[in-house]
Amino acid sequence: MSAAGAFCRNPGVPGSSRPDQFLFTSLISAKTQPSMKQLLLAIFFTAVAASVAASVYRLTSASRRTQPLRISIVAHDGGYQAIITNVGTLPVLVGRCATVSDAMTKNTTVGDAVQRWNKQTNSWETIWKRNKCEVVPLAIVEARFHRSYLWAGQRLHTAAFFPNVGFQYSQFQHGDVARFLVFAHTPNDDSNGLASPQFTIE
Repeated sequence: MSAAGAFCRNPGVPGSSRPDQFLFTSLISAKTQPSMKQLLLAIFFTAVAASVAASVYRLTSASRRTQPLRISIVAHDGGYQAIITNVGTLPVLVGRCATVSDAMTKNTTVGDAVQRWNKQTNSWETIWKRNKCEVVPLAIVEARFHRSYLWAGQRLHTAAFFPNVGFQYSQFQHGDVARFLVFAHTPNDDSNGLASPQFTIE
């Protein structure tokens, strides 16, 4: 037997592995790994499943629940503003108005009503209802109302409210107690408004 034959037939000797054995092992390894086509299919079906789940969730009452929404008050350039925050873990559908001003400034606000506490009747009375989403000549050139998800931790705000105490036709005086009624879903439905903490007009 030649040295070359002995080399090819003796698998126990280092360096005696045959090239065809190495090729066979490589082919087996390649077959056990997912192909690019399989990966793309997996990504596609995952995306489809996620889209279907999101569509189904949007139709359920859970997507419109208001329990995870919290209303807070912040000072804003001498006025007041309500902030709506999703403190839950799932997204909530919230209606909002997206506008573009004549200066091309974009803004998104949630509709609300400004209320004042009436000491005579011991009840809240609505002073201004700010729930319209429409074009305003020389001010708002685009306005679109839509509902979309407010994700966990995200927040939206209402338009700023300025009491203008001391000005003619002002509806507020120093010491008045006020609050916001925020419309998270339908801007014309007071029964679904979320009341903010009350605050005192300074």
